Amino acid sequence: MQATLWEKFGKASGEGLLAVDPDGIIVTANPAACKMFGYPDLIGVNVDELAPRDSISHATLRENFMVNPEQRPMGRGRFLNGLRKDGSQFRIEIGIFPFAGHWETLVGVNVRSLSMF
Repeated sequence: MQATLWEKFGKASGEGLLAVDPDGIIVTANPAACKMFGYPDLIGVNVDELAPRDSISHATLRENFMVNPEQRPMGRGRFLNGLRKDGSQFRIEIGIFPFAGHWETLVGVNVRSLSMF
């Protein structure tokens, strides 16, 4: 099967790219995202598992975004960390944007690591 242009784009990108459904389940992820977070594959993982447990509920933030989905950077004015599968944390920048999936609105996420892998 020949790869689509989008698949080639995602595989070539050094930034992590995710598509997340309204329930927070990752439906697609590029190799850079998998490497950043230390997973062999992120499909089927809840995106909340990639955020450290702190005083702010990632699930609540995600649900609030779905009420008014618009393109925006996340964490403006504060530091964000990602949570790897092994439990270690690393500094990240994230941009999120809604887009139409086949049956529902999905959330696109681009993740840039600000630290070394």
